[in-house]
Amino acid sequence: MFRSLICNWRHHSNCGFTLIEVIVVMVLVGALTLTAMPLFRHWSHQTLARSAAQDVTNLLYQARAKAINSNVEYHVKCDFDNDDCVLEEKDRLTATWVATGGPISFADSIDLKGTKNCDVVSGTSLIEFNPNGTCNELYFCITEANSGEVFKVGTVDSVTGRINVIQ
Repeated sequence: MFRSLICNWRHHSNCGFTLIEVIVVMVLVGALTLTAMPLFRHWSHQTLARSAAQDVTNLLYQARAKAINSNVEYHVKCDFDNDDCVLEEKDRLTATWVATGGPISFADSIDLKGTKNCDVVSGTSLIEFNPNGTCNELYFCITEANSGEVFKVGTVDSVTGRINVIQ
């Protein structure tokens, strides 16, 4: 159908595209592709950072819910040297911490740091949830190296255990 429309529009008995028409279309498609590539690349890096922040947020919500429901302490421990986070439960008998979720590992371009100012760059840190819903106030800073996108995920209030994400 499209071909018949082109043929009727051009009023030619032999229908088709000339080499110049094909080249012009290819140049236009190439120019649009080159224009869109940086935007796509920036969007994909933003998506990596957003996804990492969502993963940590989900782990915090899971830790809070499990602590309240099971009447046991839980915490999310993030290792800034290995850029991963794990959910751990405090064993009632031995008082040791046992991994129950994760570890969540991030893409190579994601850098995990501690505190709201993103100034703790090595070691481990944890956000601990108590059975009564309270917790310690702490943030994990998630930075995507290529785009500079920064998300801060943590607990805003130690009494309520409310979890917050700052972009």
